[in-house]
Amino acid sequence: MFINEVINYLGAWERLQEKSPYILRDIEGVLNELSDGRSVLELEVVSREASQRGQMLISPRNFNQLMGRLFRERGWSTNQHLRLDNTSMKKYEIDFVREGVGVELCIGKVAYTIYSLFVTFPTFIRAGKVDLAVLIAPTRAFARQFPMGVGNFEAAKTLLYEMPPVPLKYPFALLGISETASPISVVQITTPLDNFLISTVGLSLNEMLLLRERPEYDFKLELPENRKVAQEVCGFANLTGGGLILLVLCNASS
Repeated sequence: MFINEVINYLGAWERLQEKSPYILRDIEGVLNELSDGRSVLELEVVSREASQRGQMLISPRNFNQLMGRLFRERGWSTNQHLRLDNTSMKKYEIDFVREGVGVELCIGKVAYTIYSLFVTFPTFIRAGKVDLAVLIAPTRAFARQFPMGVGNFEAAKTLLYEMPPVPLKYPFALLGISETASPISVVQITTPLDNFLISTVGLSLNEMLLLRERPEYDFKLELPENRKVAQEVCGFANLTGGGLILLVLCNASS
């Protein structure tokens, strides 16, 4: 198996490549072993519908179990659980965890991927158990090797595009995997400006535009006079934590 596409949020992909290269090597190593002939035999099952067409399908359960074994062999913890308190029946779970990186295998309905992004991982992030999330989903072509009902990377990507601004404040990378190797296509959801704004104000630029001006930040369509800028700076200086002045610069032709 190979990584073909990446959805990159808040620099997660760059962090994996530059600051945690051994983590990325583990993920790529596991995927490579899943392509081994012996592993493929462990993954395949015959369903009633597939047998009528003489087709072997990949069992999601076998896929998850084999991937878990391969991650454990590399020193990862598997099936990490988290409860908010001792009396709560609600349990959150991440498939694989190592040194602050959580990896979730998303072989199921697309809603499961979205739940992991918006519920499971934020809960682990707030609890200080992980600080970077990686989700692995089959591309549309690869998903056809699984039984009906398995979602795909492209469907999850479309959902993320249709719900801007994404109100998530932690770095994650959604990896689309397939059986064929190809140059990795990386799509950036956040810009360097968004990365800065989220780290300082706690909001992306689109979120700030939706909320309009607030006490801690102000929008300007043109550069104010020095006196006006000084007044704005003094005003923000009186706020706890300061403030932010955003200048939206447009070309004369736009």
